[in-house]
Order: sequence, then structure tokens, then C-alpha cells
Amino acid sequence: MADKSRKQQLFRWQGVDKNGMKIQGENEALDKQSAIVTLKQTGITVLGIKKKNISTSFRLNKKIRTQDISAFTKELSNLISANIPLTSALAITEKNAYKSLLKNVIHKIRKQVDAGKSLSDTFRSCSPYFDDIFCSLIEAGEHSGTLAMMLKNITQHQEKSIKLKRIIKKALLYPITVLTISLTVTIGLLIFIVPQFAELFQNVGAELPILTQIIMSVSNTMYVNLNLISIIMFFSLIIVKILLLRSEKCASFLDILYLNVPIFGNILKQSILARSFHTLSILLHTGVSLTQALSLTAKISNNRIYEKAFTDIYKKVMAGHAIYASAKDTQRFPETAIQMIAIGEHSGTLDDMLKKLGEYFEERVDDIVYNLGQLLEPAIMIFLCLVVGTVVIAMYLPIFNIGTVI
Repeated sequence: MADKSRKQQLFRWQGVDKNGMKIQGENEALDKQSAIVTLKQTGITVLGIKKKNISTSFRLNKKIRTQDISAFTKELSNLISANIPLTSALAITEKNAYKSLLKNVIHKIRKQVDAGKSLSDTFRSCSPYFDDIFCSLIEAGEHSGTLAMMLKNITQHQEKSIKLKRIIKKALLYPITVLTISLTVTIGLLIFIVPQFAELFQNVGAELPILTQIIMSVSNTMYVNLNLISIIMFFSLIIVKILLLRSEKCASFLDILYLNVPIFGNILKQSILARSFHTLSILLHTGVSLTQALSLTAKISNNRIYEKAFTDIYKKVMAGHAIYASAKDTQRFPETAIQMIAIGEHSGTLDDMLKKLGEYFEERVDDIVYNLGQLLEPAIMIFLCLVVGTVVIAMYLPIFNIGTVI
């Protein structure tokens, strides 16, 4: 009873499995010795183990992220590649999972596999953590006896997707952060600082420059109508969110808008193409039919415009048209991509050409983001100086004038 009252601790370990392969992971146990005993029961010889400190905020983060699924897939791939039986591999990944929600998902998968259900069907029952592409590749691996290879391919696909998302976040995070800070500072100046100057100028009774009058007028409007402006902005966001959820036309319009935003729209296009072509390449390389691959790729584009483009290609290919001609008709793909698809289609190396296209557009995203970072930093600093500087100058101009008169 005393043991049951003790709290579970997280231990980070490194060891060797039955086949002599080095592996590592994390386990929850009452103490270090209990963790070692549990690992030995699964055939793992522990080489090193230490307690891992977890902050309260980290413990509260129970949501399963894409990175968690990728780590689980990679670990499962390594275990199966080491000839560890599927059920044993799932048991090890379950014990190594440090998020309770992920542990429960893996436990559900293991129980269903133990009951005789196929792994692909089991993953499908755990949606939305495992998408259609993931499940289709697992199913292809089960049928062809290449499950370890499929898991490795899935891991590579997930890592590329995660990398692209990070690149997009990197491109957007800095300008959004700086612009948010500059906007907050400007609003703070207009609401709290400018009214103090306005009171001072009113007492002096001096004639104010036009720039100062404009800034004071804006400040007064914001100060008087602050609550109304906040309410309007709040309800506007709610209305936009409702429209996006319920209106396909509004959502499509927003997707078109995203693609046409200067610079950032280009980054989005390149990333969609990189992810889509890489996905198509993986699916075709693993034996998935072209039509099914196109149908699955349409779902992962995360943009209704390109989802429609891939759906149109799918329909035309089903009707007997060539892939490159179908892609050209959509007018959504660069001429370079269409030419490479045509070469791949005619030479029977379509999956290799699609892989090269995925890598090509991924490199383009990297280059654009790098160059953007070099240009944006000085541009944003200049913008920040202009916005804040204009307010500051507008407030000090009357003081200079008063000093001149005196």
C-alpha cells in the first residue's frame, strides 16, 4: 500500500535490446530500480539511467503534438527494424511515452493488435492522430511485408512536414512579433501618454502644429471609444471565425488571399508544393496507386485552392488524361514542375521526379526565408522607428515652439 501512495517519476535511459542495438527512451516508475527491472523484463539491458525533472507547466502539457507522433513512429520503426515483434515493440513505446494521453493511445493500439486487428485499421480507429496517408502506408506495408520500411518512410515524411512548418513559423514569427510590439507601444502612447501632453498644451494655450493636432485627435478618439473599439474587434473576430467554419466561399476566399499576400504568399505556395510532391513521391514509391495517391495528397495540402487542383488532376487521370497535362490545366503549378512531371511520366520514373521536385521547392522555401530574414530586420526597425518616432516628434514639436517663443 505504501508503494501505491508514492508518485511516479520519469527516468531517461539508454540501453541495448536483445539484438544488441542501442536504444533510448523514457519510462515512468516509482524509483530507479523499478525502472531498471521493468526494462529488463522487456529484454533491454540498461547502460545508463537518470531521473528527469519535469516542471509543472510541462506536466500540464498533455496535448499530443505532431512531434510526439513522429517520435513514436520513429521509435516503433527502430524496434521493428531490430526484429522485435510488433506487440512487444508497441509495449515498449507505450512504456516510453511520457504523456499520459499518448500512452493511452498506444495502449489502445496494442490491445487491438493483440486482439487480432490489423495495425492499419487500429491506427484508423485512433483518428485524428493518424491521418489517411499514415494509415494507407501502414496498410501497404502490412500487405507487402515491408512494415519497417514503411514506418521509416512515414518518419521521413513527418520530419519533412515538421521542418516545413518550422520554416513557415520562422518566416512569420519575427515580423508578427515586432509588429505586435510596435502596435502595442503605439496604442499605449496614444491612450496613456498623449492625453497627458494634451492637458499640458491646453493649459499653455499655445498654437499646435498640424501633426500634433492629428495625433491628439486620433488619441482622443481612441481614448473616448476604447470600449466600443474593443467590443467591435472582439465580435468581428467571432463573426469571421463563424464564417470560416460555416461558409466554404469565405474559407476559399481567405485561402486565395493567403496565396496572394506579397512574399509570404510565395512562401506558402512553395511549402504546399514541397509537401505535396514529397507526399506523392512517398506514396507512389511504396506501391500506392496513382489515383489513390492524388486523392490522399489533396487532403494534406491545407489549402482549398490546391486541394481543388489535386482533385481536378485526380478526376482527369481517372478519365485517362496524362498527369502533366492535367496539372497544366489547373494553372496552379510552375512550368518547371510540369516539365519534370512530364519527363518522369514518359520515362517511368515519376516517383523519383516528384521526390526531386519536393526537394527543389523545399530548398526554395529555405532560400526565400533566409533572404527574407536578412531584409525584414532593417525594414521592420525602420517601420517601428517611423511609427513610434512620429508620435514622439508630434508631442515634442509644441514644446520646441514654446521654447523658441520664450
